[in-house]
Amino acid sequence: MEGKILYSFREKCEELGLNCHKNVNRILSMMDSYPDSCKDLQEYTKCCLNMEKLCSYLCDCCCNCDKVSKFILQEYKLKCDCIMEICDRLMKILSKKDYSYIRCDTIKKICNKKISKKSKKI
Repeated sequence: MEGKILYSFREKCEELGLNCHKNVNRILSMMDSYPDSCKDLQEYTKCCLNMEKLCSYLCDCCCNCDKVSKFILQEYKLKCDCIMEICDRLMKILSKKDYSYIRCDTIKKICNKKISKKSKKI
């Protein structure tokens, strides 16, 4: 992916990375309230940490290289699919208030945003 599409993609990555960064302590605090769901919450925490770092790397690629390879873009899509799957599982377990508190709805919304068809060189 190259060109002007990188601007909107970078904004999306920055928003997702920031949400993941702010989310980790919230998820860990939920473990007291949902002890039977600690495994899913732990997996969600790991996904948020990974996604935060991946988004940081992608933003660097957008700014410094003016290019994002198709391989790292595939990795981004894979990580988004993974985090959305965990959010779907958590939605069945947590209350609506708690689900929103750990930003599952926000993260799913960001991950669901499609990248422009012009940018798909995969």
